[in-house]
Amino acid sequence: MTQTPIQTGAYASRPTPWTAFLRTFLPWQLVRFAVINLRMLRMLSKSR
Repeated sequence: MTQTPIQTGAYASRPTPWTAFLRTFLPWQLVRFAVINLRMLRMLSKSR
């Protein structure tokens, strides 16, 4: 069985410095957590 070489486009891109900062910035994570939970609560309230 022969293996084909992996193309350059197959690798995941590196996050930008801003994206890496936001991923480790606790206040931003708390805001995103609240937004996601509010969206989930809204969706659940519509289903009842």
